[in-house]
Amino acid sequence: MRSVLMSLAMCAACAGVTPAHAQAQFEWNYGAVAPPPPVAFQIYKTQMMKLREDALATRKADGGTLSREHSEDIQRQIDRTTRIYHRRLAGQGF
Repeated sequence: MRSVLMSLAMCAACAGVTPAHAQAQFEWNYGAVAPPPPVAFQIYKTQMMKLREDALATRKADGGTLSREHSEDIQRQIDRTTRIYHRRLAGQGF
């Protein structure tokens, strides 16, 4: 559960990142290449924020702690969204 919430918290932090910082982070993680397409990043950020809202609502419905099944489901959604984002960056389409 902690990893799910940390992933979602990191996503929320992305909303306040400056373009220069985002490019520097991208280059640090992936080498000196072009920054991610703005459209793909906006789609990714929107989807991750939606997942965060869903996780918070699910946690509230579960009584303050995500059940194991819900935590695993949310983590699968995060992984899928991230995989799709990286496919978009590689030019493999939407």
